[in-house]
Parts: sequence; structure tokens; C-alpha cells
Amino acid sequence: MPELPDIVTYLRALEPRVVGQPLEALRLASPFVLRSVDPPVRELTGKRVLGLSRLGVPACDPDVNRDGNVDQDDLLYLVNVTGGGPNPTGIDADFNRDGNVDQDDVAALIEVIAGGPCP
Repeated sequence: MPELPDIVTYLRALEPRVVGQPLEALRLASPFVLRSVDPPVRELTGKRVLGLSRLGVPACDPDVNRDGNVDQDDLLYLVNVTGGGPNPTGIDADFNRDGNVDQDDVAALIEVIAGGPCP
């Protein structure tokens, strides 16, 4: 099972290749992946993909500077934003979602970059 930040990366990679394209076929490995049956699966072939998203609790995205890489530049970006600097990507600087923007957000990002779980 991929880690949650990996799923965000997969969605970003798939989006330009899939969105706007028609579905050529649809195969369900299990009927339990469906949230509804309306429209019926057989009617989806040929329809255009409007967007991609994941279900469940949103994953944290450690690529806070949105440059496509997770590295020390993300840490520097969050430190700058946490300190009141500019935030051109418009990220929510409360990375650990505790209601405060502080050094704990920077510590949480360091843990995620090092391979730890999302807060």
C-alpha cells in the first residue's frame, strides 16, 4: 500500500495524461470500490474524465513549495512562511493541523520528509 504522499504524487502525474480523455474501458477488480451505481458502469465507456481525486482523509503534501520535489527547499519554504514571510503557493502553514502555525509544523514536515507518517 503506498504512503499517502505517494498517492498525491501519482495523482499529479496522472492528471495531465488522463483528465479530458475518454474512458476506453473500465474493469473493476471488486464491486466494493464503487460508492454508487448511478450512472451504471456500462454507461461510463466513452465519457470524458473530468478530474482525479482520492477518497478519505486528505494526505499531507510535503512538497510545500510545489516544485515537484520533496527536499530541503520545502523545509526552508515552510520556515519562511511560518516566520511571516511570503507564501506564493498559498499553502496552509499549519502542516500538523493543530490549529497553530509554529515550529511544531516545521518539526512535523521534517519527520514526513525523513519518511515518517503524515500528521
